[in-house]
Amino acid sequence: MQKYLNNMNIERMNPLAELATFSKYAAGEGIVLLKNNDVLPLKDKKIAVFGRIQFNYYKSGTGSGGLVNVKHVPSLIESFINDPNVSVNMNVYDVYKKWVEENPFDSGNGQWASEPWNQQEMLLDTSLVLNASKESDIAIVVFGRTAGEDKDNKPTKGSYYLTDEELSLLKDVTSHFKKTIVVLNVGNAMDLTFMDTYQIDGLIFAWHGGQYGALALKDVMVGYKSPSGKLPMTLVNDLSSEPAFHNFGHKSQVIYEEDIYVGYRYFETFNHTAVRYPFGFGLTYSEFKIKPISFDMDDKIITFKIEVKNTGRHRAKEVVQIYLNAPQGLLGKPKMVLAAFAKTRELEPKENQIIEIKIDLYNLASFDDIGHVFKSSFVLEKGLYKFYIGNSSRHHTQYGEIEIIDDIITHLSREISAPVKPFKRIKPDENYQIIYEDVPLRTTNYNETIKDHIPREIPSNTSDITLLDVYEHKHTMDEFIGSLEIDQLIELTRGEGMSSPKVTPGTASAFGGVTDELLDKGIPIACAADGPSGIRMDSGFYASSLPNGIALASSFDLNMVETLYQLLGKEMKAYHIDLILGPGMNILRHPLNGRNFEYYSEDPLLTGLMASSAVIGLQKEGVTGTLKHLFANNQETDRFNVDAVVSERAQREIYLRGFEIAIKVGKARAIMTSYNPVNSLWTASHFEVNSLLLRDEWGFDGILVTDWWAKMNDFNGPGDVKNTKAMIISQNDLYMVISDAKSNSNHDNSKESYLNGELKKSHLQRVAKNILNFLLKTPAFSRMHQLEFKPSKNRRNYWFKYDAKDIKLPLIEELLVNGQKFVINPLIFNHQIDKIDTIKHKKLKVYIHKNKQHAIAVKSNKYDTNIYYFNTENFESSNLNIVDLNLFSKMEYPKCGMKPWEPLNFVFDAALKHIKSVSLDNNVLSILEKDAILNFPVALEMPGKYLVDFTLSSDVQSLAQLPFSLYLNNQYKTTITIHGTEGNKVHARASLLADPGKQVLSIKFNKSNIHIYEIKMMRHG
Repeated sequence: MQKYLNNMNIERMNPLAELATFSKYAAGEGIVLLKNNDVLPLKDKKIAVFGRIQFNYYKSGTGSGGLVNVKHVPSLIESFINDPNVSVNMNVYDVYKKWVEENPFDSGNGQWASEPWNQQEMLLDTSLVLNASKESDIAIVVFGRTAGEDKDNKPTKGSYYLTDEELSLLKDVTSHFKKTIVVLNVGNAMDLTFMDTYQIDGLIFAWHGGQYGALALKDVMVGYKSPSGKLPMTLVNDLSSEPAFHNFGHKSQVIYEEDIYVGYRYFETFNHTAVRYPFGFGLTYSEFKIKPISFDMDDKIITFKIEVKNTGRHRAKEVVQIYLNAPQGLLGKPKMVLAAFAKTRELEPKENQIIEIKIDLYNLASFDDIGHVFKSSFVLEKGLYKFYIGNSSRHHTQYGEIEIIDDIITHLSREISAPVKPFKRIKPDENYQIIYEDVPLRTTNYNETIKDHIPREIPSNTSDITLLDVYEHKHTMDEFIGSLEIDQLIELTRGEGMSSPKVTPGTASAFGGVTDELLDKGIPIACAADGPSGIRMDSGFYASSLPNGIALASSFDLNMVETLYQLLGKEMKAYHIDLILGPGMNILRHPLNGRNFEYYSEDPLLTGLMASSAVIGLQKEGVTGTLKHLFANNQETDRFNVDAVVSERAQREIYLRGFEIAIKVGKARAIMTSYNPVNSLWTASHFEVNSLLLRDEWGFDGILVTDWWAKMNDFNGPGDVKNTKAMIISQNDLYMVISDAKSNSNHDNSKESYLNGELKKSHLQRVAKNILNFLLKTPAFSRMHQLEFKPSKNRRNYWFKYDAKDIKLPLIEELLVNGQKFVINPLIFNHQIDKIDTIKHKKLKVYIHKNKQHAIAVKSNKYDTNIYYFNTENFESSNLNIVDLNLFSKMEYPKCGMKPWEPLNFVFDAALKHIKSVSLDNNVLSILEKDAILNFPVALEMPGKYLVDFTLSSDVQSLAQLPFSLYLNNQYKTTITIHGTEGNKVHARASLLADPGKQVLSIKFNKSNIHIYEIKMMRHG
């Protein structure tokens, strides 16, 4: 596959079809099957699908981590209907289709974080379910949830719990069907007590799988591939058993009382019976025998050889997991800690694979923040270290042990980020019962430490040196930095955005040469864009939507993630983007964190290695990712201010460990600090972490950037978005973002602090060196200076070694379609052809739909299975007959979009043509009946993202929901919902992606009693 990646054509300013294809493959690898009572796979079965999310697949959560523009997101139901190997109950489909049209998807009111967690569910008619049970073999019930930035989940119905309507649906379906499967299209954990109440035969966590996640889900459910995902977190019986249950969602401060006992570390140690499905658990369609073969130790390297045999009846993959049970010693340890893992290739029934894994014993050490062995150091306490091999934190056998006679100090460190507020943390006693101990507090002087680390000032010079001179080795970097004036050094620390016109439209920031003076010095303007699930561009440019972090972590497949992000790197280069603001790698400390979908796992090893693979893939293409959010950013509630009160040990072993791994293994080049303070120090200005730990101890040599509009502080001082002095001293390099670096539009205190002596020139020079060394390696630098761009190559490091192979998907280059040779791009899964009579290839299994409009071709090799689609229609078509467009052919089309942010105010007289059920009085449009449609012809002059702003009111009560949907030329775009306003005017906004040309904007109102005062449209800048 690598040869195709190396020779791929990249089309400028367009999404990469190969990335979208591989994203579908990746989504399938992360699907987790938790129960299968002889109900899956579905091949040759008759199915009835219930639940409105079958029509409205969630590709991602909300906020910056999910806003990737795509043309079409296939639904699960359309995926099933088009499949040749399942028969869908069309009576059930027709009822749902009509109801969904009358009750459209609620996207909120268009404002940030306004999307509801769940969607309204249809109440079932008993006769519909009864008849369907007689016609179909299996019922599939699909539920969905979303959450995201600025919006934590809640322990309420419709968020963590099912709604009454959803429970009623389950009751009705399971009462009549002999077999029922529940599919959860979610980005987070959910309450699963319904599994105890109703007869559920299959349970799938499908996650948010990106643009083509529903297709990947369908392929797994039908049986073209076996599921192979494993849980990256623990699923509990009762939310109240979570170790952070009483310490989550508070404002001002959160006490991390559970300390290092997060997720399975807690449950396997203290509360075994609270677990419904353990960490690392996931079924396949087959069975596996995991048999340890050998255990050897050479110096501090432990080598395991393990045989994995497929003892079942289906091709499938398995994930081998190795856990450590360390002696309790004086520090106390979790009963189980993940030490290593490896995923097999796809094994045939009765086939086996030998896996060799090498583990560095020192990577399993504990951090001593008390001084039982040696304070502020990693240690291996004396005692017996036992290893367990299996396929989850609960299902394993003991194999191999090491006895350490004397305590070992594996790494000397120093006190960093110790708490200042007294609190107690849990630990186990000799019987694994919870006891409490006082957490060690800060003993060092933060300000004195900063004074002890003032860098040496680089001598100034007046030479006319450019950054290109440094690249060509005509001058040193120090000489170049010495030629920069104070104002230039300060301006270099300011990123501009969002949607800066200096870089790719609609992206998150421009940084580097953001002023004319910096550009004259040969400093390029680099571009950063959100985010973890693909490129977010508010300009409306399309990109590929990737599976979210939790879905990728569920794959336990590091090579797959590396390949996925290498392809993302290619798409970034197509859009001239140097830095993606991801991966997100905060720990899943609590199931209700709204951004858990962006993150990987409750386990820091899995988190760190997933992030490493993402960064390695990106850097193969010469771009890079931004590890975020550093650190202990584990809730969205009060995220700018809430103080994470957490021990040094928990920081080092849990909340910072993933970042350490990604720096050492992934050679990460960019990190984003979080919004929150940790132990009273805002992370954006945390000198001990940003300088002493990341750079001095871990060897990080890239750039640090703040989260957007973050606060900074001095020790014991308040958080302030203007305190860039503290940011720069801490060696956080870039403040993100302000509108204009030259004029200091944020009124930061950098220049003032330099003049009064609090900020040294050497501090500015130090961050300048970090920024400039980063920029030298970017595509932006090569573009600016017309150089051939060559990505830097890094020697690969390992946290543990295993004999992994590169992705080796079976690919097709040509086949016979209707008797004619048909050449395809082997890295693109979907192909449109005129008609389908026959498809032939000697190594393919081909399935043609009885309607001759859809076909699926499945190819397998000794490593994997690949699936191709053939269709006679536009795969991304979603047009509906909302209005006859011919009625508008002779009307005037007012122009919109030549200049960004220039509004077009629609004239209401035009909207009254060709419609009924609307009145116009004193220039106020009133919707008199449900399903009324307003139509406005408009000529869009530029492609991109358009905003439609409404001023409106309703006489009904505030609890009433009033949705309306927007279409362009009969193509559905979005639905927004307002609540009853009791006569008061409110504003709502919709965003649409549109191509240039004549369009008819149609607005369909699903409820009446809405009064509209103004509608205007503008192009996003």
